Amino acid sequence: MLDLSNLNEIKIDLNEETAWVQSGATLGELYYAIAKRSKVHGFPGGVCFSVGTGGLIGGGGLGALTRKFGLAADNVVDARVMDVNGNILDREMNEDLFWAVRGGGGASFGVILAWKLKLVRVPEKVTIFSIHRKLNSSRDLLQKWENISHQLPENLFIRLLIQNGGAERQVELFFQSQYLGPVDELIPLLRQYFPEFNLERNDCFQENTTAGAVKRCYEVSWIQSAFYFYFRKITSPLEVLLDKAIRTQKHYYKGTSDFVETPIPESGWEMMERTFLEEAGPRMILEPLGGKMNEISESETPFPHRKGNLYNIQYTVGWPDNSESISSQKMAWLRKLFKEMKPYVAKSPRTAYLNYKDLDFGTNQEDYSYSKAKMWGEKYFNGNFERLAKVKSKIYSQLSIYENHGSFFPLSSSLFIAQSTMATDFSINGDHKASIYAQFIEWHGYDLCLFFLAHDTSQMAIYAFEEVIGCQRIKTQDLVTSRTQEHAWRTHFEHDIRSKFWICKGIEDLLKPFSKPCPSSETTKTTRRVYENGRG
Repeated sequence: MLDLSNLNEIKIDLNEETAWVQSGATLGELYYAIAKRSKVHGFPGGVCFSVGTGGLIGGGGLGALTRKFGLAADNVVDARVMDVNGNILDREMNEDLFWAVRGGGGASFGVILAWKLKLVRVPEKVTIFSIHRKLNSSRDLLQKWENISHQLPENLFIRLLIQNGGAERQVELFFQSQYLGPVDELIPLLRQYFPEFNLERNDCFQENTTAGAVKRCYEVSWIQSAFYFYFRKITSPLEVLLDKAIRTQKHYYKGTSDFVETPIPESGWEMMERTFLEEAGPRMILEPLGGKMNEISESETPFPHRKGNLYNIQYTVGWPDNSESISSQKMAWLRKLFKEMKPYVAKSPRTAYLNYKDLDFGTNQEDYSYSKAKMWGEKYFNGNFERLAKVKSKIYSQLSIYENHGSFFPLSSSLFIAQSTMATDFSINGDHKASIYAQFIEWHGYDLCLFFLAHDTSQMAIYAFEEVIGCQRIKTQDLVTSRTQEHAWRTHFEHDIRSKFWICKGIEDLLKPFSKPCPSSETTKTTRRVYENGRG
């Protein structure tokens, strides 16, 4: 573990509207640096300004400006990353690495030293407001929020906190909101979309100090809105953002997350209310997506939860007494709720947010592999998990580089484990084998498949290989000959203790002497017919 807390220098360039931020700087330190220099610039980071920018941005970075400007990771224009050899890489030197660290969890790929961020323009006046309701009398309002919060104008962000509290232990709804503009622009929008809030202009210019007030509203600066979302007084001095004091009173909690693609039916909210009433101190935070998030491809960065997702859910439950009985009870309750929510959230896979990492999904163990890591990795990254593993395999062939419970397994190494039996098992039907090889080549490139072909000279495997690469034809006879050249092969491999298989290095170059020009067009057509039959 590296302590980067003193690596916290921040350089703001207002002419370029960018900032170089060292990864040990907290989000609060970044917000402070921006606020000291400008009243019309901000950054779409997270809500909790005590977290580090290195981890927050590396995992994506959801926040109150996400619907307008995208994730924190979407607003990174360059990065400095140190690899295991001490080389400092940037975007120009390694575009694949730059893609991976912006939402893929930077700790899997190197040490993030600094981010170059794009600052965003914010108005001098923004409006924040909160609306308080009881769930049992506001079910219709809750379901309306579900259906339209992701479709609202992107300047309007309304997140929902669900919790129970007080002696009555009733489930409560808190709509916590930000509008990027003055109150006079906000009120007409709320009359159009949420007249149920009953918010008027005067509500925003008079102090409401009533405990548990039904509504509160303030016209403030962007930096004051950051205080509001982190439950600090909006009149707090900027130096609050720099507070790194360690709490003397410990508090423990368990958290997890989901993404929701379709509105939850009445039965789902009834279940949630019943379950909430069983426990003290639970909370769900629902943050709408849409807006800018719909405009960015799910493969633009490793964070895939874009268009088609209505909102994200963060589940938490906390406790001050960390005795075995209390902690076990609290964690069991949250796991029960998470299980009960399964029918109502994203499926195939059930997805989650990396920055709300839950080790219940799975972790890397002594016998970890790509196939095992994929079971939890696809929850966070969906189809991007494979590309992340490929990026790591390009950078590091050793399995133990930047290894932790949630790190990536280099894909090239795991392929040998997964495919070796297919490559040496001559009992597999030839047609089926051609299909397997074709898919394997399509996913992982023919350079990795050459090793298997050198140990499997069945004609169907050769046809599949020839068809996919299209420009090199490997003669079966020469491949058979190459199998006897054991010493030559071994010089191009290194043995990995974990996998106990040979890791491929430079096989393409080794086999070049055995290649010859592409087959004629007629031969290619014949090969294609055989290959397609094999795939079928």
